[in-house]
Amino acid sequence: GLYATSLSLQHHGALDLYFTIMKQSYYNPNRCSLCSVEEISKSKDQRSECAFAVVNMKAGEKLSVMC
Repeated sequence: GLYATSLSLQHHGALDLYFTIMKQSYYNPNRCSLCSVEEISKSKDQRSECAFAVVNMKAGEKLSVMC
């Protein structure tokens, strides 16, 4: 089914940030390793950034955030 997910970044440091929302299969976690769903980045000059994605997921799949 379809699921909505979002990621919001608020950081006050002087670093560039890059995150990826990934989808991983429960039944065969090594197949396709991790699949990218949405990417988000924030430069040190930005105070915040957000991403929103609708993901087609099967039973047992999970979402995670990689940086």
